[in-house]
Amino acid sequence: MFDNVVLQVMIGLSFIYVLYSLFTTIINEMIASLFSLRARTLGKALKRMLTDSEQTPLEQKLLNDFLKHPLLKYMSSGVFHKRPSYMSSESFSKILVDVLKGIDSFDLDESIKNINGKLDELGKKPGAPKWESDTAQLINSFLKEAGGNIEKFKTNLEKWFNDMMERTSGWYKRQVQVIILIIGLILSLAFNVNTIKIIDKLSNDKAAREQIVNISENYVKGRLPSTDSTTAKRLDLLVSRADSLYQADIEPVNELFGLGWKSWGDFTGRFWENIIGCLITALAISLGAPFWFDLLNKFVSLRGTGKKPDQDTKKVEVEKKVDVS
Repeated sequence: MFDNVVLQVMIGLSFIYVLYSLFTTIINEMIASLFSLRARTLGKALKRMLTDSEQTPLEQKLLNDFLKHPLLKYMSSGVFHKRPSYMSSESFSKILVDVLKGIDSFDLDESIKNINGKLDELGKKPGAPKWESDTAQLINSFLKEAGGNIEKFKTNLEKWFNDMMERTSGWYKRQVQVIILIIGLILSLAFNVNTIKIIDKLSNDKAAREQIVNISENYVKGRLPSTDSTTAKRLDLLVSRADSLYQADIEPVNELFGLGWKSWGDFTGRFWENIIGCLITALAISLGAPFWFDLLNKFVSLRGTGKKPDQDTKKVEVEKKVDVS
């Protein structure tokens, strides 16, 4: 269909980026599991919701009682951390209502006034901290909007939680992006995955170029344009997956291109070229394996040896005609 040196170079380069992006993602999952990054981020979000910047004793009690709720115990895997890395909006509203009522369980048909009365009582006791924080005002506004309907109150809490989780997802993605960039740079330097060197090798070594193109085409056949590298959370599974990826795919490619360092002189001899080349690789890796796999698929299809881009479209059109008839 279409084939030239530039296209072959892009196929080979994309394939290398796919492999190292997958490797980086798995290592990032190991770090996230070991250091409970998701649980820490969720904890940060809950603290942001239930307390102000200057925590009052009442706010601190609200947060502590929330975190000690028995339901949280069953949300955690208990392998790497004691707190959950995920919480549903329904669980959030149940726990918070339990805490506000001061009991471990409650009757959904019970009047919401019991909660409102408890909040008023907390602020009226002699010497008791006032329930006047931004958090308290927001919760009280949800109580007023509910109009005595506990289900409506829970719905308000769940919407509040979902809105906060959208922002929390942004926090986590930015944190992960920085970690992936650092991991990518470390791997690039450790294995000498120098983009400049790889392009030079692909451009001038026809045998290596054709070999990596064949490997790339075989790699994409029968695979979906996405990766499942983040589905495993157990550390032993992640380690096994990383080892399998390295042994089966990365090591052969490293040998084909002569990646790695033979001596300290290899690094210092072309210091700035190595630094810049590895930095380019790290930035490419940070785009993620799904991005590079999708691009690799398109390059292979364009070359004419893979699946034609319009095949699926034609198939759908035929199926539609059959359905109509």
